Amino acid sequence: MAPSARAVLLATGYRLTFPYLTGAGALDTNSAPLHQGGLSTAVPGLGVVGMEFQRSFSSKALRGVGRDAGHVLKRMRTAVAG
Repeated sequence: MAPSARAVLLATGYRLTFPYLTGAGALDTNSAPLHQGGLSTAVPGLGVVGMEFQRSFSSKALRGVGRDAGHVLKRMRTAVAG
């Protein structure tokens, strides 16, 4: 049986603001997500994509965000499968 997700968060836009993560411990002092390669280093199961230089120069652009999303999803699946 495939693992199920408790929540899926979709956020679109051009501004890197994360008011919905305020108080969750997921943001640094500049209100940017604490992450490594798109996976939160503070909140298990939280991933982000579209961050500038997340994994490469193209991470913030449409040409790179799909690749990064695949990477984050693969790492999340591995973490869940444990």
